Amino acid sequence: MCDKASGLGPALGSLLETVRRRTTLKAADLPRFPARVEDGVHFCLATLLRGWPDGRTRVLISVSARDGRLGVVLFDPETTDIAHIATAAGWEAVAGRIAALKGTVASGPNFGGLIITIDIPVAGRNAAL
Repeated sequence: MCDKASGLGPALGSLLETVRRRTTLKAADLPRFPARVEDGVHFCLATLLRGWPDGRTRVLISVSARDGRLGVVLFDPETTDIAHIATAAGWEAVAGRIAALKGTVASGPNFGGLIITIDIPVAGRNAAL
């Protein structure tokens, strides 16, 4: 669960200290989001990163907010298949949580590796604190 006092960026930083794969997080100057959005993104990244295989390179994670949307991008240059990252049940849990927030999640090979994108509207229903 996301730390209510610090917000999504610091909570994800703390999460990444607990995973075995080296990561780089870019999440500068994120505003606060409703708890259900922060908790949902935190859950999804924890679910995905828990099973992430070891590798020589860092997993790149970017979190940004723009135009009423929260975007998350994960990139691993060492794999091209989501099956190497998440079980079917894990991926379904992530997709279900993002769908509950009226967002989308997708994965696929890109730039010679695997890219996972999450897009969540944070205006309207999701904006209510």
